[in-house]
Amino acid sequence: MSRIVRALAGLVVLLAPASAHAVFHVSHIGELMTGARGDPSIQYVEIRMDAASQNVTGGTRLTAFNCDGSTASVLLVVPSNVPNQGPGLHWIMASPSAAIFLGASGIAPDFIWNGTAAGAGIPASCGMVCWGAPGIVPPSPSSWNATDPNNYVDCVAYGPYTGPRKVSQHDGTSPSGTPTPLTPGGGSLSLTRVSTTGNNATDFALACPTPTNNAGATGAFGSCAPARCGDVNGDGVVDIGDALVVAQFDVGLRQCHSAPFTRPEFCDVNGDSACNIGDALRMAQCAVGLIGCNFTCQPFICR
Repeated sequence: MSRIVRALAGLVVLLAPASAHAVFHVSHIGELMTGARGDPSIQYVEIRMDAASQNVTGGTRLTAFNCDGSTASVLLVVPSNVPNQGPGLHWIMASPSAAIFLGASGIAPDFIWNGTAAGAGIPASCGMVCWGAPGIVPPSPSSWNATDPNNYVDCVAYGPYTGPRKVSQHDGTSPSGTPTPLTPGGGSLSLTRVSTTGNNATDFALACPTPTNNAGATGAFGSCAPARCGDVNGDGVVDIGDALVVAQFDVGLRQCHSAPFTRPEFCDVNGDSACNIGDALRMAQCAVGLIGCNFTCQPFICR
């Protein structure tokens, strides 16, 4: 009998590493957006499952870090598991309420937090968002440090973020790598995962938002022009309107992420790492046919 007990104990030990990845770790942040429909409190984080049985979500945390990482705000302790599981399925956490998010996107979020409270929102211009928990299953939130990015399953750092990043690869999770220069705060596009290399700078791009809940319903926030270098006002074309917005920004008459300058990430068409009259000139030249409009943008971050 003692040999049987020892054999079973050994089997448990052998199976433990697989179990550690089996219930919520094989997931990533798929989309991140703030300011939908011009309302800064309408925000969401979508989680994408990359394997079966990744629906043990109760007790995980969603936490937002400010630009230098000195403040970590727990936005939500997920209250329960999601019912559906499988590779390619999603679930979403959204703000500020189920009713408002439903009205804005057309779908019900799986979980909500109140982003209108002080310090309870995702920073628009720079920061980091982390989701998850350490352990084989999510432990009691009071038992682990929410300010340490290494305790989470996935972290997305963006804009000129300078704080600590996730370097751990516990339970098969990925590090965050270099922050993406893009931001989720333009109000028309979401920061969308395009790969899983463990480097935020290459793993994310801006795309039309497609928040998808655990029931499989996909929402939208009205019409959305695809991302295009030079299209700083988000109307789907590069024309004199974009040139005017950039010229106004250069002399202080416009602010980043305030309509119509909703997509400053697509401003640097001349590749000088700035957004100024030089870019406005090239946009104007494109608009009247003096040069082509197939620009390649260098990352530009509003500060």
